[in-house]
Amino acid sequence: MCGKLLFEKHSDLGAAPLLVYRAVISALALGLYLNTSLKATIWDCLERKTLVPLSTRVLCGNLSVFVNFMACKSFQLTTVAMVVNCAPLLTFFLAAILFKELITKKQTVSLLVGFGGLLLMIFGGESEEKRPEYAPSFAHYAALLMNPICMSAS
Repeated sequence: MCGKLLFEKHSDLGAAPLLVYRAVISALALGLYLNTSLKATIWDCLERKTLVPLSTRVLCGNLSVFVNFMACKSFQLTTVAMVVNCAPLLTFFLAAILFKELITKKQTVSLLVGFGGLLLMIFGGESEEKRPEYAPSFAHYAALLMNPICMSAS
């Protein structure tokens, strides 16, 4: 919610300042909430063997948020939403392929309904949406398409 308010009030800002503002406000809110035992709550309760996976997850999550903000400047919001919402589909396929998880009928039906909704968004009709500020480059497309993978990894 805070990021949305910042973006609406200051749409001329880049993605990096918006992320910094959002992180600072979140950190302050968390600090105020947990100020009685901050170190014990945040650091002391972590097992040392979980620091690398946790750090990787945090890095992937932050990278994903950064790519989302950057993509909003280069693509229409519906395009960004469609790609971001593909993350559960990708996670579903990766779990089945990499971890040999069994796929139930209920999961298959849910996947088909989600994919049908995605198709409706793509072919549903014309949009009155504002055009992006500048034309996306190959790097923008690559980052946007890697975003669901990054979200699935986290």
